[in-house]
Amino acid sequence: MFFMFDTSSANSAETKKIMDQFFFGVGMHLGQQWNKTYKSPQDVKSILSDLSVNATRDDLPWGILDAHSQDDLPNAIGKMGDGLDIISARPVIILKGDPKELPGIQPTSEAEREKYTNMAQHAATLLKNYNPIFEIWNEWNLKVRENTQLGSVEQYLELVKAAYPAIKKEIPNGTVLVGGAGDDKNWRWILKAIEMGLMDYGDGISVHPYNYCSRLSPRTGWNVLYSVKTLHRELKKAYPDKDILIYITEIGWPDTDGECGGVSLDIIAENVAQILLEAPALPWLKGIWIYELLDQGTDPTDREDHFGLYDYNKNKKPAACAAKTVWQFIDETTSPKIQNPYWKANFAIYDLNKETKRVAIWDMATTTIPRWVKFPATTKFTSLCGRSIPKTETWYKMESAPILAEIPSVDLSLIKFKQAIIP
Repeated sequence: MFFMFDTSSANSAETKKIMDQFFFGVGMHLGQQWNKTYKSPQDVKSILSDLSVNATRDDLPWGILDAHSQDDLPNAIGKMGDGLDIISARPVIILKGDPKELPGIQPTSEAEREKYTNMAQHAATLLKNYNPIFEIWNEWNLKVRENTQLGSVEQYLELVKAAYPAIKKEIPNGTVLVGGAGDDKNWRWILKAIEMGLMDYGDGISVHPYNYCSRLSPRTGWNVLYSVKTLHRELKKAYPDKDILIYITEIGWPDTDGECGGVSLDIIAENVAQILLEAPALPWLKGIWIYELLDQGTDPTDREDHFGLYDYNKNKKPAACAAKTVWQFIDETTSPKIQNPYWKANFAIYDLNKETKRVAIWDMATTTIPRWVKFPATTKFTSLCGRSIPKTETWYKMESAPILAEIPSVDLSLIKFKQAIIP
């Protein structure tokens, strides 16, 4: 099977390096003073540098109210304050609640919303020099499960109507994310919020499309992006003249889970690789933040202990290796494109320079007849953390683990695909 390649650039934005227009971030917990895993920003900095991430995400303590200048931040918000000074990655800062300040868990009264808004504006004033992205709350919608008086779209809209203009007053050119929806089946909550005017008070929407408790086959990176593409299509149907930017501010898989069984370390590594390779080619998707950087414990029954790219002792898991390898493979490239030679088969193309392309190929379909790809003799391969690729003399089998390769631009058309028992 020969494939027609479209190598044209759609717009000038494509000439930017991926690292300059797309966020590869991780969630962490320096903002939790009691958290024993995230002991110091110095430890975290070295790991972030190894991964080469360009963004982080963390909860802001309400101790920010005790700070009156940037010099006060280490005393007011502890490890997070020190981290802002030494970690170069762009911070996403979650403006969440505090049980002492908001005993009702979510600010649903006018007085509580005023208290929250004052905190948010104060944070924007003090932190503006760090070029933060602020996120108004985190997974507000999930409280519906616990209390029918909480988690509603209506109450969330009242909050963002108060907080968004207060934050933008301090950082008029800054980015404020709204939504933060977790486990939002068929995107009902977020679509209702947008229908009611959410994007009048936000610069982008944040989503958490977890699938670690789905039946086994959809627990993949491909399915995460399929779900988010569905949301984007619905947004374009409802608002064809509006470009609504989406940020995946949490996504991850626990490798141990007493309730849902967990996902294997190798599958998690493949998932992270798949998402990082495809997501930058979606112009309306601005970034992904893997949850999370470090395991928070070792309890085999508690899934929250096992989301880390690194384990509790800060040893690198396969997903960390995959993330680092893939990001370093694409971060300096431009003009990412995804083509599909077959259903659920992905062929990603990136420009390293005028003379050189980088490509990634992976296949998510379950077929009785294998799919294969043949590369020109000029190809140089990049190992995905030592993964072996089944092959014949000249054909490579397409599987869920991506094949990473670099070829001269003039040879791109020599890549061939075939579906056969033996090619």
